Amino acid sequence: DFGKWYYGEAQAFSDIASYQAIEEPHTLLHQTYMQLYKIMKEPVKTGFLISKSKSEKLKQEKITALYNYMQDISDRLMDNLKAFETDIKNMTDFEFNKLVS
Repeated sequence: DFGKWYYGEAQAFSDIASYQAIEEPHTLLHQTYMQLYKIMKEPVKTGFLISKSKSEKLKQEKITALYNYMQDISDRLMDNLKAFETDIKNMTDFEFNKLVS
């Protein structure tokens, strides 16, 4: 589980900027997913001024917008993970062992 690793053993790398850059998109991804899930589970609202089809269309537009936003966040998270991986690979054995020991 990524979160368990990130907030667990990976804390050894918490002073590295590329590690720190992972947290915001990771948190945003979870928050956005929860918003998306909530909207998908909500019943379609209808009323005197809004038809069922209009309400369904608005709901679908919200879902699409959140999904696209989630994709953007996911891409940013992956870019940050790649930067972190590069930083780790560029460490000397001494630097790496100093952090994980």
